[in-house]
Amino acid sequence: MGHVFLVEQVRLQKQLALKILSPEVLALTGGESQKARFLREARASSRLQHPGIVEVIDFGSTEGGLPFIVMEYLSGEDLAERLDRAGPMQWSDAKNLIVQVLEALEVAHEHGVVHRDIKPENCFLSRSGSTETVKLVDFGIAKLLTEVGGAGPLTQRGELLGTPQYMSPEQALGRPVDNRSDVYAVGVLLYELLSGMPPFDDGTPMEVLTNQITTPPPPLAERALALPQGAAEVVATALAKEPGDRYPSVRAMIDAIERVGTTKAPPPPEDETGPSSSFQAMPPTAPQKSSSAVWVLVAVLGLAAIAGVAVWALSG
Repeated sequence: MGHVFLVEQVRLQKQLALKILSPEVLALTGGESQKARFLREARASSRLQHPGIVEVIDFGSTEGGLPFIVMEYLSGEDLAERLDRAGPMQWSDAKNLIVQVLEALEVAHEHGVVHRDIKPENCFLSRSGSTETVKLVDFGIAKLLTEVGGAGPLTQRGELLGTPQYMSPEQALGRPVDNRSDVYAVGVLLYELLSGMPPFDDGTPMEVLTNQITTPPPPLAERALALPQGAAEVVATALAKEPGDRYPSVRAMIDAIERVGTTKAPPPPEDETGPSSSFQAMPPTAPQKSSSAVWVLVAVLGLAAIAGVAVWALSG
């Protein structure tokens, strides 16, 4: 859709990022609508002040009529690059990043802005010395629950905007979205950070969207190792198909993440052929009576079944 340039603010001698809408996009049918969305991204981002959201310095149009946004310059890599380079993460690392994403979204939601395109490429890991901070970028398709400056809605009912692998079921259906749609996308992101892949990634975009709407996600425990107790449940709740079954807010999801234990899930119980012990267990006493009672009950039920079949046969 556009180009991003590294520029210098001459008077301040400060490096910034300049994003300009592509003239090819503007020349296409619907280009004016794209221009309006571009400027709405600038307005939506400029009203959000948070360390986890890329700062918008200025916006406007060039002499040739191309809209531009001036943003802070970020040095580092996005989460997609990190996953490609290092693979899946341990829970502690994924938790730290996801909580930062959720805290930034909380500010956006408080200002009536739903991002609607949370994905690894839009979560930038900005480095400053030894510190690494997640920065949300690209509010290009953000939904303003309260329209800015009296502008009319740019997204019509039934119009699909977003990335199929991270779209909530209601977003995939073209239905109205709210904060819980971002909760779903963060659930997909957390699933991917822990397993190395989103729940649905195979097939055409339409097949992926169909799975988002109808198919339960593959259990995270089958794709990720060494999960602490409660981690899979957090992801499963965020990925509920119905918005009402998800966390009602990003703050509720943060609280659930903070409650996740630090110990791994217990291993399955060993069978009788497991490791021997220096202590010999006492032979069971009371359970023998229960076992005898069970066999008596089975025998009685079996005779009753045989009698029933016999009556049925004799009655023709």
